[in-house]
Amino acid sequence: MQKPRFSPSPALVVAVLALALAVVGTAVAGPPGFERALSKSKVKAIARKQANRQIDRRAPELTVAGANPVAFAHVLADGTVDAANSKAVAPANVANGAAAGYYCFSGLSFQPRGGTATVDRASTGSIDTIALLGLGAGTDCPGKTQFFVDIRNADGTGSVKTAFFVSAYR
Repeated sequence: MQKPRFSPSPALVVAVLALALAVVGTAVAGPPGFERALSKSKVKAIARKQANRQIDRRAPELTVAGANPVAFAHVLADGTVDAANSKAVAPANVANGAAAGYYCFSGLSFQPRGGTATVDRASTGSIDTIALLGLGAGTDCPGKTQFFVDIRNADGTGSVKTAFFVSAYR
């Protein structure tokens, strides 16, 4: 009896040829590709340069360093400023507003164009309050107020006195 002869199918021939070309292609492209790759420091330098260009197109007076807040403060519930955690905001810059939970900022050396306010959860222990920041005097601060912070109950039932963090940008 004669043994059957093995003959590969056309699909097997194509698959083996494709595998061989893939392995050879990777081996040939490997080392020179790694030599030309960008280093981590080059990528960072390119990204920094592009970020600076984007900022310069939007507002020429801004720089990457200018993206930091001009002023920030940790304000306690009674309106006093925690000097150890503040910059460019003194106790004289903060006054309590007409309503409890309103804090009015004035007398700063710059005119703020924006900012953020965040409730100090460590001092309140409550998760049911939110901090709102507004430019200008609002309804419960004197006319020369540059910006104000309103600490409110999250359910909308009114303002409450509590500590918060604030930052201001020009």
